[in-house]
Amino acid sequence: MELSAYAQGGWRLLGDPRRFPRRSYAALLRAAFRSLLDHPQAGLDDPDLKDIDPTVLKHCHAAAATCILEAGKQKADISAISTCLEDCKLDKERIEQFCTEYQVFKPILTYLCFLSLIGIFLI
Repeated sequence: MELSAYAQGGWRLLGDPRRFPRRSYAALLRAAFRSLLDHPQAGLDDPDLKDIDPTVLKHCHAAAATCILEAGKQKADISAISTCLEDCKLDKERIEQFCTEYQVFKPILTYLCFLSLIGIFLI
């Protein structure tokens, strides 16, 4: 699985515990999955994200969303996702956290990506 340079840059920021402490990282992952799958208006207004620079926050949200969609589109397995995120310098704990969230939402992601490939859009 490959990500654009922009998305890789966002993941490198997400991998930095000084920029994204554990709770902020978890909050951003939740927001990214929710915005794509659960609640399109899910914002980045979680209290655990309030200390993150808004520009960095948006960049990292876009990177996470890109990774989620790319993984769903490619029906990526945990190994492929892990390798991709390792290349972006994430530690094992953060990779495992992403993969756990991804596994929960993988069935619906795969279904939505299939629908988008055949031209059906959900409103």
